[in-house]
Amino acid sequence: SCGEKKIYGGFELGHFDGSDYESGYDTSLLYRNTSELLGGDSGVIWVSKEENEEFGGYFYQYMSGAGGVGNTGIPTGEDGRIHESARDGKFYSFCAVTRSKDLNDWQLCGAADNGFGVKVSMDAWMTSAFWAPECIYDKTTNKYYLYFGAKARVNDGGIEGAEYVSNGWYGGVAVSESPAGPFVLATSENIYGDATAENPNGEILDEKNPTFMFEKYFDLASMTGNDTPHYNYYADPTPFRDENGDLYLYFNKQGGQNGFEVWGMKMKDPVTPDYTTLSLCIGGGTLNCVRALYKGDPSKNAPIYDGAEVNEEYPNDPAYPRWKSSSWNLTNVWADGTVNVEKFEDGTANPDFNGHVGIGSRGVREGAQVFTNKDKDGKTVYYMSTTLTGVQSADYNIHWATSHSPLGAAGDEFTFPKNRFFGMILGVDGANDFMSNLGHVQFLNVDNEWWIAHWEWPEPFGTRDIGRLYGLAKMVWIEDDRVNFPVPIANGPTLSLQALPSVYTGYTNVAGEATITVTNGDKSTIKYLNDGLVVTTNYYQSREFKSDKSTTITLTFDAPKRVRGILIHNSYNYDYAFSEIDGIRFRLSEAPDYMDASAKNCYIRKLGFDKAYYNADQAWIQPGAAAVATFDELKVEAIEIDLSINKLLGSGKQIRISDIEILGA
Repeated sequence: SCGEKKIYGGFELGHFDGSDYESGYDTSLLYRNTSELLGGDSGVIWVSKEENEEFGGYFYQYMSGAGGVGNTGIPTGEDGRIHESARDGKFYSFCAVTRSKDLNDWQLCGAADNGFGVKVSMDAWMTSAFWAPECIYDKTTNKYYLYFGAKARVNDGGIEGAEYVSNGWYGGVAVSESPAGPFVLATSENIYGDATAENPNGEILDEKNPTFMFEKYFDLASMTGNDTPHYNYYADPTPFRDENGDLYLYFNKQGGQNGFEVWGMKMKDPVTPDYTTLSLCIGGGTLNCVRALYKGDPSKNAPIYDGAEVNEEYPNDPAYPRWKSSSWNLTNVWADGTVNVEKFEDGTANPDFNGHVGIGSRGVREGAQVFTNKDKDGKTVYYMSTTLTGVQSADYNIHWATSHSPLGAAGDEFTFPKNRFFGMILGVDGANDFMSNLGHVQFLNVDNEWWIAHWEWPEPFGTRDIGRLYGLAKMVWIEDDRVNFPVPIANGPTLSLQALPSVYTGYTNVAGEATITVTNGDKSTIKYLNDGLVVTTNYYQSREFKSDKSTTITLTFDAPKRVRGILIHNSYNYDYAFSEIDGIRFRLSEAPDYMDASAKNCYIRKLGFDKAYYNADQAWIQPGAAAVATFDELKVEAIEIDLSINKLLGSGKQIRISDIEILGA
């Protein structure tokens, strides 16, 4: 009952107390976003030992040359040293490659040159602006393919063998047998084993030309105005392998009539696009659009270029070539007929108005990623994440749109949800004064644990782009009655202590496997104690456990768990946040080795909450922060957590808990 004195039997558990992280913490289990790695727009992959015995057991990160770490056209000589002049240079190197076992501590490992991972010959088509690379492993060829956008050298007709006609940004692919490189530009020789071999489109690949040249297939000479060709600005490529093995590639096209757009196409092999599938997936935001509709008549389907076959799945009406921006209608009307307007005709506010408008007049949609989950009917849902602004905006957040087709389909286009905050995976919030400009991320799913490698500005909410710093956030899936599919949401951004990936620590969050009871509290909110969601935005603050009285929370496991730590995430709201945990009791299935065999119970008294995570004068608390304890492994049957209504930071009359993590196995 309220005020009852708790009895703590057994032995007092020695532990790390997370109430003062500056005094040190267990780096084998925990991390903080300490903002020490400069970069930006990186692709990140996980390489297992099963995939690659020599290089496995690491995450690999491929850095954009635009992220503050890059080689701006400085050649390297035969001696491996940097040379000031191209006259005695042997190759150019690009893309800093780093690796990490835990997604937190990174080491330079690029095998091409001084930590860079890509070697480009002196007469290759590109020499600068190696941007936003992403890597994928192909089981069939046992090779790693690095997709990137880069600026082509000027081709005035004097470069022998060069067929490209623009001096803008093209799409390229580099290939390596190792995730650390050296990667080299894709050629027929290193892809097909023969310098004269043709790819499935009948092309011979060489270093003199970009891997993807849209002008070879489409009548770009007829392009006028803002309906610009894809080679004018190709950037942010992201490969996606579907569950059936099909490979897709998505990229940004700048300069279309709708600003920055996200396009996609199916691939015939890792270096060969099926141009007949080219589709506008997400249009620019100047029209407050929520989806892009193809204008063409499917009954008038014809080959998209001379020599191509008719594609029934992706119809091409000659009156509306599907590769043109102008052939797509950007609508602000959702599939159910609801119009995305700020006010209805009667003048009342539209609660679903989401403001899907990009920054300025260019309507930026960039840094796309695609991943999947299943809806309640068992159908695959394709999630396309993208920003709604450019990197100069503090609100460079990550949002999702969905479809049941990897490229969208008529009647099932990629569509943003009706509420912008509902559709935000990772972003800034009113309670966040410590991290901004988070976008262009990498989603990672390792052993069914999802992570987001993201970015931040060194000067939060600043006005100058002086580079970006690396950050990490866990992602979880939650249920919401408004949709029939799981909703992705980040447990971040954070600056506080958080649990490292289980693939590194060997311990995952097992709280979801526990049955939970409470002595006091709103029974309808118990489910939020172990749903995995750490509330870091105002939009989700209702998804917390609530109790008007002191309470004991008990987590009971069907079978004993090997436990090494606990994180009790505080309320998003300062008024309802605890100042400390009264105590934690562990019921053990067996005594630890260092205790007598009869020691089946242990406890922690007064687990503190770090004062660095809140400001009493401003009544502010850092979202996502937790009371933390780590210790030697215990075999645990149940855990009891005691909380007092008299130990709140603010003036609220209610205890609220965002989430409980139990690091176990």
